[in-house]
Amino acid sequence: METSLKVSNPWAGSPVYVRERTQSTMDDARKLALQRCPEGTVVVAGFQQKGRGRAPGRSWHSSPWESLMMTIVLDQGSLPFPVSEMPYRAAVAASRAVEELGVSASIKLPNDLMAGGKKLAGILCETCNHQVLVGIGVNCLQAAFPEGLQETACSILQLTGREVSPLVLLPRILLRLKETITTGA
Repeated sequence: METSLKVSNPWAGSPVYVRERTQSTMDDARKLALQRCPEGTVVVAGFQQKGRGRAPGRSWHSSPWESLMMTIVLDQGSLPFPVSEMPYRAAVAASRAVEELGVSASIKLPNDLMAGGKKLAGILCETCNHQVLVGIGVNCLQAAFPEGLQETACSILQLTGREVSPLVLLPRILLRLKETITTGA
């Protein structure tokens, strides 16, 4: 992994690892968590070969750098709420971040962000030792989706006509996630 990007990370001093390609940002974050990385460590990738969803058999498909695909490592002990609330709180944070870009999104429990009746983002939370791995995937730059996803998926570009790079969205989501975790709102 390389830390080639200087992203504003509200977890001061925590690295943001950027990968062009990976099997899964969740798997990469798990390895870092097992090495006791600092809270707030982020892994973001341009392309995931085996990105996955919450339910078995679900995957996350995206051409390189069309979606924000990230996982952040958080300490369970620093959360002022039960870890079971993390998917909802991550969805709130992602919703607030995309609303800043002009996208009205709603949360479809347990782990999706919807806009215009279609899926805009997905959340996947897993635990590892005493840490929580929070994976967030947001469709950003897709002008169209492959057959089978056209009726169920949407992107920020489709909704707003604006090109918003995943790496521009990343610091917004990190800031909103930190606020949502620390304020409890």
